[in-house]
Amino acid sequence: MKNKILLILILIYLNCLGYKGAGVIPYAIKDGKLYFLLGIFSDQNFSRDHKKLFSYSSSYFGGMKKPEDNEKPYFTASREVSEQLLFIFDPDIILKKGNKIELKKTKTFDTFYQKIKHLNAPKVEVEGVYIYFVQISYCAQIYSSIWHRGIYDFPYHKRLLDLKWIPMEELLNYLVSDKLTDLATQIKNEKIFDKLLI
Repeated sequence: MKNKILLILILIYLNCLGYKGAGVIPYAIKDGKLYFLLGIFSDQNFSRDHKKLFSYSSSYFGGMKKPEDNEKPYFTASREVSEQLLFIFDPDIILKKGNKIELKKTKTFDTFYQKIKHLNAPKVEVEGVYIYFVQISYCAQIYSSIWHRGIYDFPYHKRLLDLKWIPMEELLNYLVSDKLTDLATQIKNEKIFDKLLI
């Protein structure tokens, strides 16, 4: 039995090697219906002139892996969603230029990390990027709770302009319209909606 478990763990590890990045699509169940949280991002980095935010796009919360992630996609996903959601579960954090946040000590990182790694959050894989689906509480005014965070200064991240809850029946078409067709296809193929409603 122990050998079988060890073999499974090795296969999981080998399967994760070589991944490009990871991210999260948070979801909530409200009145028996699924809603998915997407971010509306500017197409320019935060550090640039804020008057030049001419265009924007919507997306999941994710990015490329870093050496400190130790080839663990669940760590990459937890880190990226925490940063891009401006540490939403840590109300006392003020994000200002030069602030150093101890990632592992934040409630936001720990919440996503525990749910992804230990609660087997459903996921899809798109061109080497693992995208996990993590349940959070539904909040209609979710963006207003983090708008005051101050200067968002994580290098290479785009500015979060808004957050939007997308009903299940609209998600796939919404992703396709934002050029995330492969993600929409994988969600359909993996029957993610069925898994989340169990």
